[in-house]
Amino acid sequence: MLSLENVHTFYGKSHILHGVSLEVRPGEVVGLLGRNGVGKSTTLKTIMGLVHPSEGRILFAGRNVAGLAPYRLARIGLAYVPEDRRIFRLLSVMENLRTGLDRPEVSSERRQALLDKVYASFPILRERRNQAGGTLSGGEQQMLAIARAMMLEPRIVLLDEPTEGLMPRMVSQIREIIELLHEEGVAILLVEQNVPLTLGVADRVYIMEKGVVRHHAPAAELRADQAVIHQYLGICGVMPFDQILVQIVNGLVNGMILALVASGLTLIFGIMDIVNFAHGDLFMLGAYMGTTAYFMTGNFWLALMGSVLTMALLGAVLQVSALRPLVGRDPLTTILATFGISLVIQNYALWQYGPVPRKLVEPISGQFPLFYVQYPWYRILIAVLSAAIIAALYLFLKYGKHGIWIRATTQDRVMAEAMGIPVPWVHTVVFAIGAGMAAASGVLFGPLVGINHAMGFDFTLKAFIVVVVGGMGNLGGSILAAIFISLLESLATVWVSPAQAIIVSFIALIATLLFRPTGLFVPTPK
Repeated sequence: MLSLENVHTFYGKSHILHGVSLEVRPGEVVGLLGRNGVGKSTTLKTIMGLVHPSEGRILFAGRNVAGLAPYRLARIGLAYVPEDRRIFRLLSVMENLRTGLDRPEVSSERRQALLDKVYASFPILRERRNQAGGTLSGGEQQMLAIARAMMLEPRIVLLDEPTEGLMPRMVSQIREIIELLHEEGVAILLVEQNVPLTLGVADRVYIMEKGVVRHHAPAAELRADQAVIHQYLGICGVMPFDQILVQIVNGLVNGMILALVASGLTLIFGIMDIVNFAHGDLFMLGAYMGTTAYFMTGNFWLALMGSVLTMALLGAVLQVSALRPLVGRDPLTTILATFGISLVIQNYALWQYGPVPRKLVEPISGQFPLFYVQYPWYRILIAVLSAAIIAALYLFLKYGKHGIWIRATTQDRVMAEAMGIPVPWVHTVVFAIGAGMAAASGVLFGPLVGINHAMGFDFTLKAFIVVVVGGMGNLGGSILAAIFISLLESLATVWVSPAQAIIVSFIALIATLLFRPTGLFVPTPK
């Protein structure tokens, strides 16, 4: 159906594609892998006529379409979903879909059938059909970009990094969409950095290096022998034992960040008996404030300190104004209140920062060899800083006067008041500490992911699992549970995709509730 024969492409004087040849057969999913900057996206742009090749042929259905205008290619069966989605931000969801739907040759009955089909595959788009595209979340925008392409009734879709910057649950949905298109007989040329996802959905895979196709094999063959992936991409180990060791390191690093988030949630529950469902949104808002502070100062460390102090102050104000009146109320009231606070924070972030994900710049660069991969120094720095913050919290609680007040209030609030401890003040301080720790986590995690207004829910959910597994109100147990859960998920990625690996944390939660509801890391009473 589609084949490239010795295609060369230049950007100005820069020679990007050096004789690329590949083929996509009817109804086939073909993956295009390679490190950043090797020419994968340029290959798709060249096919779609956005960049003109200087040499070679691009054959589609037996016709040389090299250099043909993009709108002509769209009309003969090629659809393109770019890396940055490029939805029409000021048009509604329906209007975005109509850009591909309102074609003279499409009858009104056919248009309605296409809309019904898309809405069946993307129910959220039906709900958002009158909403401006720019107000959608990152995952919803990606769905809209794919749905818009399907309005053209293409024979082949060029998908460029469809899961970039998305949370794991959205990655899983995008994978399901790719598989659905495959089942419907639509051919797909997929550029994707998520190697497990690509190997899971593709029939065949091409691997590029420096503008040249270096390797071509069935995806099943690469899944069975990942030495080639390691050779060209520097990921996915040759030896399963090496993979396990690297994932253990990943689990420890991720566990320290999760421990930082969960520690604040545990403190708040232990002191106030409130499950704060807005805690993940404090993490998100802290990350956004870090981007603002970084823009103002140009210094990551000043941004970190500024975000922590601002969020601690905001947490204190939030506790005094909204949560202090709820202390001692029934659990349902406090849950609904914190859920309402979560929605307010999310909508404020969407209004203030917009739907486009943001990213912080790493304060240090560089990598070091770790078995078969080059491991980023920044990830190690995250683990060290998280451990240092948790250690400082421990010393404060163990030896500080106010730390003793907090521990006493946790054990017996009534007696603490009887001893002259200002319990309302303790509540405020603890909530401020929890908000500050959430902000620190968000800023430290910011360089690794795209910061968006919807990311807080995933962290709230994960922190809640950690708190339950570690023992409600048990700070040490939460830290151990965070590392335990992260290790389980990281080790699971040796055998399954990251999106599937999340399931193990839910299994751990269910097992804990069934067999040890007080928590896995709570000491057994003698």
